[in-house]
Amino acid sequence: MNSESQTQQPSSTLRKTDTEIALEVEDALKSFNCNGKHKISARVLDGIVTLQGTVCSYELRRSVTNAIRNLSGVEGFRNCISIFPVDQSV
Repeated sequence: MNSESQTQQPSSTLRKTDTEIALEVEDALKSFNCNGKHKISARVLDGIVTLQGTVCSYELRRSVTNAIRNLSGVEGFRNCISIFPVDQSV
């Protein structure tokens, strides 16, 4: 038996690094920028993503949450995003 095949782990058991997860989170958050009106930052530690910032609606907060929570490699999730409605009259 080949010793190389004995030491390889199946790809499903390989865990993404925090840096890899953070890059994917960053890419996902770009679609929620909405012309700079929303400010969301992310931190990843041991596969757990913490989001902080503000958005203008509960629906947007939920959309961001679902997008990040479902990314490959995310082990846990903390949502610290606040909702501040934008005044449409300005």
